[in-house]
Amino acid sequence: MRGSPVVEKVMKWLSTIVTLSMISLAGSLKAAEENQLLPKIGDVICVGYEENSHTCLVKIALRNQDGSRYDWESQMILADFSPNLSMVIISSDRYAHGRFCMKTETQNVAVDPPDHPLGTIMRLSQMGFMTQMAKSEVCYFYRRCGKQYSSVTYKRGERFPEVDVLVTHHPVSDAETTEIGVRPAHNSEHKEFYGTVAQECLPAT
Repeated sequence: MRGSPVVEKVMKWLSTIVTLSMISLAGSLKAAEENQLLPKIGDVICVGYEENSHTCLVKIALRNQDGSRYDWESQMILADFSPNLSMVIISSDRYAHGRFCMKTETQNVAVDPPDHPLGTIMRLSQMGFMTQMAKSEVCYFYRRCGKQYSSVTYKRGERFPEVDVLVTHHPVSDAETTEIGVRPAHNSEHKEFYGTVAQECLPAT
């Protein structure tokens, strides 16, 4: 299948979306770069929040927190495929020294519909990419920027701005948080958010 349009389309998706989610994304960080967001269980972090529809492009919920371990569930709906392909990513980060770092051994991906013609390749490709990111020591912290937060990402201690993204934080204490949905989105829509964070939202270099 090498070089086929299907594989090329999948790879384009992975190059844009997979890394976040993760925002779940160490290096020696300056004191001025301290993390400014520590979610609680049930909180939602939203990429591409749309107030009118109360939806996200990527919805990231904190499922559990045990000491330094943070368990996340990320949801997205890929609209470049027919039918739309829903994806749920389960991952864990380790929080230490003011940053979240991806854990290699705690990842799973589910797709819906399960018999989608691209479901298996998307699932395996996603898990492989996530493992690669974790092995590359990808870490991040959050910095307040107006009403939003910017994720500030590092790979092996060096800045990795390609996956920086602005997010909104929706606390579990807000009754409307449980009603946040996920809207279908094309790859081009995701590209508008990743790696385009304004400099004033990032630490000084």
